[in-house]
Amino acid sequence: EGGLALPALPAPPKLRGKRKGGFPGFERGFEELRAWLESRGCLPWERSAVKDEKKLAAWVHKVRVAYTDGRLSDTQVERLEKLEGWNWGDAEGTRGSGARAGAGARA
Repeated sequence: EGGLALPALPAPPKLRGKRKGGFPGFERGFEELRAWLESRGCLPWERSAVKDEKKLAAWVHKVRVAYTDGRLSDTQVERLEKLEGWNWGDAEGTRGSGARAGAGARA
């Protein structure tokens, strides 16, 4: 029994948010965005001086990244696309490609 022993392997990393439909906080953010669009008619601006608008704009950006990475469910995509005023921005047509359009480019 004096054979070679294999070292213990570390546990695999958690796949948090990596599976399709894995977007934590989608429902809350969606409802905030829906209310925003109903009252203002346009998407929140990421450079706003208004804290709540800037926070919601950051959520929109994260949703677009999740779309590009293929992490939104078909239902989530459909719900967003039904919102008047919603658009995918640079992520349009890149669903599941993992290659974000305009990634790294700053104006």
